[in-house]
Amino acid sequence: EGRLGNFKGEGMIYVNNLWDKKSVIDSTTVSNGIFCFEGIQSEATLASLTGEDGSFIAMFFVEPGNIKIAGDAAEYDIKATGSPANEAFNAFTKERQEIMEKYKAAMQAKDEEGAESADEAYDEMMERYLEENIDNVFGLFMIQQLSYSESSHEMLSALSKLPTALKESKVAQELTAT
Repeated sequence: EGRLGNFKGEGMIYVNNLWDKKSVIDSTTVSNGIFCFEGIQSEATLASLTGEDGSFIAMFFVEPGNIKIAGDAAEYDIKATGSPANEAFNAFTKERQEIMEKYKAAMQAKDEEGAESADEAYDEMMERYLEENIDNVFGLFMIQQLSYSESSHEMLSALSKLPTALKESKVAQELTAT
């Protein structure tokens, strides 16, 4: 269910599977910014919420839980809550933003030590969120993010720690094959 403040328009909104060519998982009507999706998704996944015109509204994780999507559409400040992966994603996004701001400030001040410290904090944060979420779909998302910078051995090691259902997911299979 959701409530989008300052949402322009009425009509349909869609949940799209970002790990499966943006295929539509579900759709519903939105009226006065209020909407509700009901149903069970067979596999936890990374998803986007889009408007009838295809416009991006939010990114979130579909997994078991009472997921609520809320925020200000005009400010692009929309969050999903109510499940482990979405709660972790929100905390991660906030912490990542804080580290990126420190890095940017250090770079502008030509503070190499400060920039290096922020870079190290970023790497530590990535590893911590992976370890803390290896049991949910956000952990798989973190492995996917780390796959761009880590060795294949480290990525395969992380993939081996996932629960069976996530190991069998399409995205995990694709990462294993790379």
